[in-house]
Amino acid sequence: MSHKVSVIVPVYNAEEFLRRCVDSVLKQTYDNIELILINDGSADKSGVICDTYAEKDCRVRVVHQKNMGVSAARNAGIDLSTGDYLQFVDSDDYVDGNMTDTLVSAIERNSASLVICGYKMIDAANRECIQSNYSEKEGLYSFSEILNIFDDLCLNLVINTTWNKMYQAQIIKENSILFENNLDFGEDLSFNLEVIKKGISFEIISECLYNYIIYNNGNTLTNKKRENKYEIRKMLFEKQLALYENASQYSYQIRNLEFDYSKMLISIDILQIANNYNLKTYKSYHKKAREIRADRVLNKSINYLELKTPQEILMNSFIKKECYFLIYLFAITRQYLKESMPDLFSALKKWNQG
Repeated sequence: MSHKVSVIVPVYNAEEFLRRCVDSVLKQTYDNIELILINDGSADKSGVICDTYAEKDCRVRVVHQKNMGVSAARNAGIDLSTGDYLQFVDSDDYVDGNMTDTLVSAIERNSASLVICGYKMIDAANRECIQSNYSEKEGLYSFSEILNIFDDLCLNLVINTTWNKMYQAQIIKENSILFENNLDFGEDLSFNLEVIKKGISFEIISECLYNYIIYNNGNTLTNKKRENKYEIRKMLFEKQLALYENASQYSYQIRNLEFDYSKMLISIDILQIANNYNLKTYKSYHKKAREIRADRVLNKSINYLELKTPQEILMNSFIKKECYFLIYLFAITRQYLKESMPDLFSALKKWNQG
């Protein structure tokens, strides 16, 4: 008999797109699945929709809990799961019909601890694929070998998420690997780093089997205001480096990770953090910006970064010259255009991306 796959879906106020997600899981070509829907305190009809599916399909299990966040919901799903393999899907996304079948074949080919595939970024408005993210480095890797390409997996944004993967449930449960409830950013990456530390072998396939929905107003969780974004980014980077016990052996990979970390600070974090402040609290932003500027890795890398977009080049120039007020003005102007003039903002964003 085929091995069972537990598909865990955290659900929060998802009535608009929940049916599309659930249908895509239940229509998989791989039959031996259990779908665990964790209704995380939804205030809309999501809970009713979940119960309706459970009444119609014995493979569906539903848990209703008070709102505790996506990490707690996934952890509840892990605790309830009875499958040999674990798969995570977000309720506003959907999966290709052969995703589970393909991942099972890949994970069983060499008894891998984890299998990683690519994904498609889908425009919510026209349902067209706007970008595909995957690694071309297909194959089976040991722990030491995965470290050789870990920088590539990070740069191609395929290691940062849980929903383009399948996990051996035994590794998760025997090592008590859970999502960190105190993180609302980077919790997927943190989880994956723990799995890699405990895993033995890792299978990578280039097929893009998951559909990640991009909304015109941007992903709300990704762009959520956070005062501690820099601290979380730094913690995650240090967890990445902790994988490399023999740093000299992987100097090239570590350098690439340092460059990627520094570019995130320059082009994203220092801008998004500015949105937490107003003119009355600008001094607090100035202090935070100076703290980021003093980051050891950023100082080490800032003169060697390969900057491509106009925004990256501009921010790099401002940060080098410590023009923190100009960074602040740029950030609040950018946010104003995003909220009040979305068409102009989208046009400028496309221009910036080339």
